[in-house]
Amino acid sequence: MIWDRVAGIYDLTSGRRNREVNDKMVHFIASKVKAEDVVLECACGTGLITQVIQPLCRQLIATDLSVNMLAQTRKKCGKASNLTVELADITHLQYPSNSFDLVIAGNIIHLLNNPKKALDELSRVCRDSGRIIVPTYVQKDGEKPSLWIKLLRFFGIPIKNSFSFMEYQQLFKDAGYSDVTYTFVEGKLSCAIAEINNRKRSDL
Repeated sequence: MIWDRVAGIYDLTSGRRNREVNDKMVHFIASKVKAEDVVLECACGTGLITQVIQPLCRQLIATDLSVNMLAQTRKKCGKASNLTVELADITHLQYPSNSFDLVIAGNIIHLLNNPKKALDELSRVCRDSGRIIVPTYVQKDGEKPSLWIKLLRFFGIPIKNSFSFMEYQQLFKDAGYSDVTYTFVEGKLSCAIAEINNRKRSDL
């Protein structure tokens, strides 16, 4: 798996290049966390979001599909009593329905073959009227894929979707999510943050 191979250098490459955008994204997410929240974080990677939100919530389960990425998260977060770090597939989550107050999936949607399947899983495990926060890297509207995106694909990073901000909003509309607010964070790799007020759908 590519993520196991790059875990040790990920923060030195992608993290540093896009630090300003990442910092703003993490600050936004942290502002949405409540002290009583039980939180699920999918695709936690090296713990960029995890290490900031862990002290802010009652319980946090941070997950990823890469063993080596999870090892980096454990290094950053130590042995926090309210934190569990474990393997999970965002498209096939092992958690019961209605388990979490807040569900976060950071910078993963553009890497998936079937984003809707992942969104439906996030909604399933989130309680009714809970919150789902889904940031992902996007292009500016009308912008072609950047050289950086092309280089990432060349080196094997599986970027499946090059969303513009408008296309990202349309993804949620097409998937049946109507109560969504969007925030755009501009930078070298711009980020769109979708915040869903979870309403259970009959087909989930």
